[in-house]
Amino acid sequence: PNNYYKFSNWSDSNQTASRSYSPTGDVTLVAYFTRSHWVVTVANGDNGVAYAGGTGTYKSMAVAVGSNVIIRAIPNTNFKLASWAITAGSGPTPPATATVTYTPTADVTLRATFTRDKWLAQALVNDAAGGSAVITTNGATSGYFQNGASVAFKATPKAGYYFSVWSRWVRGTGSISDVGTATFTQTMPSAEFAARAWFYLDRYQITVSVTGSTFGDANAE
Repeated sequence: PNNYYKFSNWSDSNQTASRSYSPTGDVTLVAYFTRSHWVVTVANGDNGVAYAGGTGTYKSMAVAVGSNVIIRAIPNTNFKLASWAITAGSGPTPPATATVTYTPTADVTLRATFTRDKWLAQALVNDAAGGSAVITTNGATSGYFQNGASVAFKATPKAGYYFSVWSRWVRGTGSISDVGTATFTQTMPSAEFAARAWFYLDRYQITVSVTGSTFGDANAE
């Protein structure tokens, strides 16, 4: 038999692959073969890889008919598996699970597609001399968070400066409403998010006056 096939029987129903035959006249004997293995091939889109087998980096495996094979989808950082799909051949479509025990019913190519799982959030400042901004959720100026997560921000002015406002921006949307408090909590959108804290020098009003004008005037500059 060819690769991935096995002998089934002869046309006279004999099931012995190699046999002695004594004809009694002209005769045609036909050998029948059936599949012994199905070939499972895995492919992947961007932002991750997919493999066949519980270990290793095989992209294709021959699986005995009636048996199963483990298929694995490994997303890049901040991504997750979106779905498996059949792109060639036929058979059951695997569930959207990163590791699946799959039983093929024919030769098949399965493709893993990945989607974003977390998005970048940033705490920025207009002037580092005026103060600092931090995401208190992770204690850093940036981080990756899932859609719907609560992300807390805090602005701290330095001596001689005051905090004015947070300006906010969402990729694909643009600017959104400002926040006038030094701390606020943002519900993470399904897109990159940035908040910039604006600091300005403290300003004081100075009033000067003189008693009489015999010796001159007084001014504040």
